[in-house]
Formats: sequence, structure tokens, C-alpha cells
Amino acid sequence: MLYRKFGKRLCDVILSALGLVILSPALLGISIAVLVSDGIPIIYKQKRMGKDGKAFYICKFRTMVKNADQIGPLYTAMSDSRITKTGRFLRKTSLDELPQLWNILKGDMSVVGPRPGIWKEYSELNENQKERLSIVPGLLCLADVRGRSLLKPEEKIRYDLEYVRGYSFWKDIKICIKGAIVVLKREGVN
Repeated sequence: MLYRKFGKRLCDVILSALGLVILSPALLGISIAVLVSDGIPIIYKQKRMGKDGKAFYICKFRTMVKNADQIGPLYTAMSDSRITKTGRFLRKTSLDELPQLWNILKGDMSVVGPRPGIWKEYSELNENQKERLSIVPGLLCLADVRGRSLLKPEEKIRYDLEYVRGYSFWKDIKICIKGAIVVLKREGVN
């Protein structure tokens, strides 16, 4: 219980601050690559659902053409023509997610938790699905280690609910380790 009240946030602050410092050369290099190949903006912000349905803006490196949200659907596949050449690499390696360390440091997100849903879908959630919003959303989630983007939306929701109902320090550690392996092996990327 102590972990749920204080420990999780303390771990998030320490890990995100360390990550931002240690990865700052990579963050700078990726920023330059996006700028040179695709121009500005470098960071893509999208309104997402946070804890208790509170809206926040998630930060990612931009992987799609400018104004991609106005051109096509919210969900994309690796074959989407709106994804830039640099963006394709960033998505395959999950490097586009690194700016979310800032979201974690600010408290909008956690290292591990259910993935933050797209704000436009909030009104479509039923009460069972809204249970996902009872905790802070995460950079890594249970669905990431059980299939990533190859899962159907209802499977992702089921894994999010499973996590919300039974998370702990040791489960978070396991998800972090498995998540790192999945990302390094590039598993579950369509």
C-alpha cells in the first residue's frame, strides 16, 4: 500500500529525471534528425486522458507529416503514408516515446500504467473502461509486454484493467524489464 500512495510517484520522479539527464545526448540527436529531415515542429503534442479523466498533452517526437491529424485517422499502422522516413525508424525503435519522460516528471504520466487514451474517445468509454482512469497512465503498460500494437483495442483495455486492479512494485519491475526486452527485440510492432 505504501508503494501505491508514495513509492510509485517517487520512483517515477527519480527514473524520469535520471532518464532525461542520461538520455539528453540521444534526445538532442533525435531532435536534430527530426528537424533536418522533417522540419518543425519537432515535438508532437496530443490531448490524452489522464487520471480521473483529466486532460493533458502527451509529448512525442513527431513521426508524421505536419497536420497528419487533419489528413487521416487517429490510429496508424507502420504502412501509413503519413509517417515520415525518420518517423518510421523512431516508431520501430520506440524512440519517439522518449519525450514522455517529461510527462512523467510533471506527474501527468507514470513509468508503468495503462496507456493514456485519446481524449476524443472519452465520451465513448463505458464505466468498466473508465476504471482505467483511476490511476495515472503510463509510458509502459501490460499490453506492451503482451503484444503491443498487434493487440486488438479490447485486448488492450482488458490488460489495462488487469493492471489497475493488481499493480505492485514487483509487477512494475517485471513490466519494465519485459518492456525493455520487447523494445530491444522490436517485438509487436506492425
